Amino acid sequence: MATNDIDKTPEASEARRLILESPERRPQLISGFLFFLAALVSLYISLVLILKFDTPGLVFLLGVVIGCYFFVQGYRSWRVSVQSVMQKDLRPFVLYCRPFVFDSTPRDSIFKLTISVLGSFSWLGWMIRLFRPPPSAMPQEDLFSVLIDGVGPFITIGSPQESRQSLGAHRLYCEQDEWQTAFTVLAKGARAIIANEPTTDHALWEFRTIVESGGLGKLFIVFGSDKRLSSYDKFRSATHKILPHSLPDQLGAARIVHFDLDCNPILTCPTEPYRVRMYADPVVDALYRAFLIANLPAKPQGWENRPRAFVFIGLIFGLTILTIFGIFAWLMVTH
Repeated sequence: MATNDIDKTPEASEARRLILESPERRPQLISGFLFFLAALVSLYISLVLILKFDTPGLVFLLGVVIGCYFFVQGYRSWRVSVQSVMQKDLRPFVLYCRPFVFDSTPRDSIFKLTISVLGSFSWLGWMIRLFRPPPSAMPQEDLFSVLIDGVGPFITIGSPQESRQSLGAHRLYCEQDEWQTAFTVLAKGARAIIANEPTTDHALWEFRTIVESGGLGKLFIVFGSDKRLSSYDKFRSATHKILPHSLPDQLGAARIVHFDLDCNPILTCPTEPYRVRMYADPVVDALYRAFLIANLPAKPQGWENRPRAFVFIGLIFGLTILTIFGIFAWLMVTH
């Protein structure tokens, strides 16, 4: 089947209809505005402290990091719904599968951002990281979204307890007793499926559903955490009776497991130096190579393809800092 004909299949049409008819969560305009306002206030206070009261530069840095956190939350509040995305983008979508426990892990906490920024080697390096967040400050899901933008809309089933969308996959929300039906429909209609370390009971059920529906050839399994080797061993032992061909005994340096047209497993490793240069993330680089092997039009993640969320954040931050600094400099000179 030609890649450009996938969206015309009955399975793809049914999946698109399910998405469009699901309950929609609209952007939270007021809360987003308040987050952006809080970010500007944080920057303003930081500049006042360092220019008027000669406080240490670390205080200014901490204020910028807090402001960055508020900007990210504001952007999350303003993200459009998955229904809006699918109405405008008629390409077949990419489905992302992950345990909900990944969502409960702090994704963009002040502590995490602070550690990432303080880990820079110089003020120049810190300024670069302000406009180009380091890997440790961005979950892999957010990094995946840039590669997948060249393939199709990036969606996942969201947790009902989630208050704001992430910067990665767009969330489809459904009732607790309907998620399995929704997943089955989505898995059949997706152009590609990315599963992040499917070792939980729910994740293994999703894997079995994908195999039974004949979707193994479009599945990409990610092993990118610190426990990736043990996760792979657990996954291999749990699925050896499900797969038509057994997985290799060792994962080695590979980060992505995918399958050819005959369902033979392929283990893809990152390259060095990483072709995905911007974040030097081995998992993203391996996923990019796996997409190329599968003839999917992944977008290489260079500086020109950085996430739109952080383009917006970086431009607003840069203009705000320059404007406020210019005002204070003018006041100090004229008075």
